[in-house]
Amino acid sequence: MVQGQTTPLSAFHENDVASQKTNLFLGIIQQRYVRTLHGAVHGIASMLALLLGNYLFVSQVILGMEVPSSIKSVFFLSNITSASVTILFFWDKVQSWQLATTSMKDKGLVAQQMQNFNRGRGALAMLSYSLFPMLVQLCPSELLDSILFSSVVAIATLSCTTKTFFLIQDYRRVLFFVYGMYSAAVAVAILRYGRISSLLRAYPLLPNHFEKQAYFVVSCVQFGFMWYYFYSRRLVSKEWVQSMCKNYHPIMFVAYLIRLSFDQWWASMLPTEVVIHSLLLTLFGILFLAKIVKTQLTKV
Repeated sequence: MVQGQTTPLSAFHENDVASQKTNLFLGIIQQRYVRTLHGAVHGIASMLALLLGNYLFVSQVILGMEVPSSIKSVFFLSNITSASVTILFFWDKVQSWQLATTSMKDKGLVAQQMQNFNRGRGALAMLSYSLFPMLVQLCPSELLDSILFSSVVAIATLSCTTKTFFLIQDYRRVLFFVYGMYSAAVAVAILRYGRISSLLRAYPLLPNHFEKQAYFVVSCVQFGFMWYYFYSRRLVSKEWVQSMCKNYHPIMFVAYLIRLSFDQWWASMLPTEVVIHSLLLTLFGILFLAKIVKTQLTKV
């Protein structure tokens, strides 16, 4: 460039400026930076939720040990963060396929139904299973004693679980026992007692029971999606993912059902709504195990 001369403006300068403005997130940050940022946040939060979920599951569900509340808080916050990022930024990009041994065609499913199922269990269920335990641990007693706050929490949870049901119903409605019914039962109990604090005073074992259910559900979901992500990046084979999930999920389910039996949920101080859910989930687990045994005997 010759000194003293100015660079002539491009004929498309105005269009370039307008294009740059439309590419801004909230009119402030370039979207390419946001994509990098929220992708990293989602990955870190999901991996943290998976690792802490398995640690908490082994510690509290299998071994029956107590864990510092700070670790639980980090787990629930990580899970809420990953689910929120999915809803805000990746809702339209949630996977619409699966790697199960039975194909989607044989199950009578199309891509949209599979995507809705993954949205329901991979985002909304994660929120509904993290909201109540996190609030119990982090909120001051004044909030938990507020009728307005308790009603808002209950209604938000019921809205989330209702949406979860409609998203997963085409895949299999019975899975609502796992991915939403427990949270809905606790929300109904909150409305019945009026205040979260009143519910906790009547049933002090409820938070511990809720946490164990959350560890089971969140760990299973995050584990499956982790391997699906690795498969999409061609880091593992389809057969490897199938093998890992076919072994991991049944083991977690059986371990959780054993913990339910050890805790004697049918005789413990839990709300009626939660006891009904535990009963239905136990019956569902018995049928699930019977199906596994039948399948293995058929192969033999």
